[in-house]
Amino acid sequence: VAVATSAAPSARCAPVTPRVKSRARVCATVDVAEAYASAERFECTADALRALDEAPGVFSVADADDVVRFVGCGKRVREEITRAVERDDATATAAYARVVYLPTTARKAVLTAAWKTVISSLGYVPAMNAASAAMVKTPMFEFTSAQLAQLANNGYVVIDDGLGADASAMAQAARELFDRGVMRNLGQEGRDDDVAVLASGQMPKGEAFSALERCSKVLLDIPDALRRACSTFGVDDDSFVAKCARATAPSRLMIARYPPNGGRYVAHLDNDPNDPSHAEGVPGLRACDRTFTCIAYLNPTWDTSHEGHFRAYLGPTIDDDFIDIAPVLGRIVVFDSMRILHEVRPSYADRLAMTVW
Repeated sequence: VAVATSAAPSARCAPVTPRVKSRARVCATVDVAEAYASAERFECTADALRALDEAPGVFSVADADDVVRFVGCGKRVREEITRAVERDDATATAAYARVVYLPTTARKAVLTAAWKTVISSLGYVPAMNAASAAMVKTPMFEFTSAQLAQLANNGYVVIDDGLGADASAMAQAARELFDRGVMRNLGQEGRDDDVAVLASGQMPKGEAFSALERCSKVLLDIPDALRRACSTFGVDDDSFVAKCARATAPSRLMIARYPPNGGRYVAHLDNDPNDPSHAEGVPGLRACDRTFTCIAYLNPTWDTSHEGHFRAYLGPTIDDDFIDIAPVLGRIVVFDSMRILHEVRPSYADRLAMTVW
């Protein structure tokens, strides 16, 4: 099985050391957890607050015993800290803060990711964040530095054992979905798969399908995982960072089964501007809205005689070099939906996968 070797990680931007009295020079990415751990704690006096930069950032406000009462973020960190101190009776006598400044271009997704990182690093949800505790979810997926670099540099990455110990149960649940007649062939020329399109928040009910929900949560966490990884490891490619910022978890996902009689899908792009139906459909679910494609393979007995590889072309045409990736159980492939021309090669065994765009 030909699987690409990991590219060398992109150069990492040095963490930012927050400053109170003047604007810190902020590089393109910030290691939020490291910067917060080393941030200077200061008392929120009127003079100290006036000295803060009016810049994007994430911060915490603690009481005199250094118990964090609130973690916040915003485009104007000075205003946000001032408001937080004013509305908390517990810090009326004395309040203490730590600040991590973020790039001036930081959007909501980056601010929210930094906010979650700080709360996760505390190990508890501050009292004034209790209403937002549901937003601080346990990550279902994380990229390594090498995996992020490969995706940024090559347009695709292969992650083995990405589904964890539940992979076999996930495969069994997907098979059960097909056996019950839920999947249908779409009748599209060039593709032979039977598919079920499911609402991402409403997986089929019953014990037989419970593992499908866990599988979907792994794939649906990948957009947030990309942003966490960009924040943690740093990426020099601004266009890639922008793509990660735009990526969102979809409201629908697809489970597909290719038949064992040579079922295939001809070469195509998942987001092809030349496709006449490129902008058709519901916003957020159109082909033109796709940023990254995420596929989890659910084939516990796969061997080389079954073929059915995922073929990713390393250039814009089928005459270019390619890599063949076997759809083995637990393997996840993530790729740039506009960049990677790909196909499913003829399969000679039932071939199951879950996909989100």
